[in-house]
Amino acid sequence: MNFVGTLTYLLAGGFSCLLGALAVLAGARFFGDTAWAWFLEGPAGGALQIALGVGLLLVGSHFVRLLVAARASAMRLRHRSERGSIELANVALRQFVSDVLRRELGLSRFRVRLERGEGGLVVGVRIGLSSSDTVTDIGERIQRVIAERVSERVGVEVERVEILVRSMRQTAPHAASGEDATTAG
Repeated sequence: MNFVGTLTYLLAGGFSCLLGALAVLAGARFFGDTAWAWFLEGPAGGALQIALGVGLLLVGSHFVRLLVAARASAMRLRHRSERGSIELANVALRQFVSDVLRRELGLSRFRVRLERGEGGLVVGVRIGLSSSDTVTDIGERIQRVIAERVSERVGVEVERVEILVRSMRQTAPHAASGEDATTAG
């Protein structure tokens, strides 16, 4: 979905939800009797206004649902074959990358983000390392392994792998040797 479509859905959904919420509140006489007194004099007018508000809230939620579905569909990777299409959901690809990080690279603290780039998939990885790790060596290894595995198993080119090291914690002290965490290497 393009920017204009996304903006249209957001504005339509937000405006409908706002009008719906105002109508429900006015029908429940939240604003007092002065705003729409001519319409709310009887219980039927209040009920009609509340029903109108609920309808507008449903319309707004429909636009939000359409927007979420369009974004999810846009992130799916598709391959067309003679017998139909093959789609890979964003969640499945993120799970695959997480498994590669955990099993092949031995990482335990990380988050994976996926985007579409102009030349393929952009994978973002936020990791936590120990202070004894060499950031550039590990980062380049992560980039190489993820690009290779995604290309091999999924058949999608990886444009780039962006690494963000969020923390570098000291390793635990060695109890048997009596070293403290600052000298342990």
